[in-house]
Amino acid sequence: MSARNGLQSLLFAEEAHQNFDIIPARDGYLQALKVLLRKKDKNK
Repeated sequence: MSARNGLQSLLFAEEAHQNFDIIPARDGYLQALKVLLRKKDKNK
């Protein structure tokens, strides 16, 4: 039972690590969207 829990926590840590790698890319994407929206507002 405890060995299985250990494996599950390892798997969870790996998934969390993968999600962590995605976050900076998503922030960059949101930043680019904000810049594009500002440019659209200036063009009006």
